[in-house]
Amino acid sequence: MNEISAACAEDPKLVDKRHLTIVMDVVRLSQLALTAADGPPKQTLSRAAIGAAVLLTECTANSCLHALPLPSKLAEDLDRLPALAKLDFYLFAATAKQIDRACRETQLVAEVLKLRDQIAHPKPKRGQIAGESLEGRADYGATKELKVPYDTREWTPATAQLVSNAVFAFLKKFFLDWCQHSKGHVTTILVAREERMIREKVETFVQMPAEDIRLIRAQNPEVLTFLDLRGTEIAG
Repeated sequence: MNEISAACAEDPKLVDKRHLTIVMDVVRLSQLALTAADGPPKQTLSRAAIGAAVLLTECTANSCLHALPLPSKLAEDLDRLPALAKLDFYLFAATAKQIDRACRETQLVAEVLKLRDQIAHPKPKRGQIAGESLEGRADYGATKELKVPYDTREWTPATAQLVSNAVFAFLKKFFLDWCQHSKGHVTTILVAREERMIREKVETFVQMPAEDIRLIRAQNPEVLTFLDLRGTEIAG
């Protein structure tokens, strides 16, 4: 898929999309966290992968709203909603149905989204001292379903994998099962940059280096179930 199609090349109205960039950030950071040396580098990369996964969910919600031909004032009001509420609005506009909040995929992604508040909006909470008295640290517990520690210093590559799996499983469920979109349509909504293509529901695909496709297959293969990404070998 070219960034600008021939039909729109003369006067394109473009949207600065970053969805695929963030997808690859999640995939690469998760893989780097696994192979990094033990200690701070591994922990830092794990936290970065989780932060990117949270950002990806919010980015998806905003891309969905943009795909709808909304009046500017309504779009502005909807932009203030939480990510799940934005996705719920899009699903209702597209199918007259709503997100199943009791579904496991929804419950897990809701926990992921709350991790953002855990990082950005620290609040007083009760904790228990864990370990010996002189070296102990507060144990703030973990999320109910994913068991992600509330203490971000305890996040590991395994934690990052749990979080990214939850996000990609939800997106697959949302777009393919609930919205009943094809992979090409989803790719247009999330990756295409021409507003006319997005609004007219043109189906697209993305060609990217074969090594990136192999990395996705190894690290987060669910991405390829809802995005039409195709590998191309680069002649050398």
